[in-house]
Amino acid sequence: MLGTQGQTQLLHVTCRKCQNSILALVLVNQVGASSVGLLTDLAYEDVLRFRSERAVELDDVIEVHRWMDAPGWEESLGRVYREQLSKVIRKRLRQTKKNEKAR
Repeated sequence: MLGTQGQTQLLHVTCRKCQNSILALVLVNQVGASSVGLLTDLAYEDVLRFRSERAVELDDVIEVHRWMDAPGWEESLGRVYREQLSKVIRKRLRQTKKNEKAR
């Protein structure tokens, strides 16, 4: 569980078999339960990190627009994406091996 506000809970759930994850907002009250889920590639730790970061401000958006107006941003973004993707793949492989050993 990532957090609670009143009768609402935010959950991060990862399937043991396929390693896919969802973020779920669950409301439980006297009438019953309802939820909304969102598929995500974020690990539990990533969600915690993003929750603790500051909110996106207007100046942040303007800075991104300026960055995207400059030549070469596609190459920079591609490099960062490849690095992040590589980290995610390595992490998922380690988790899969760990789960297989636990069985």
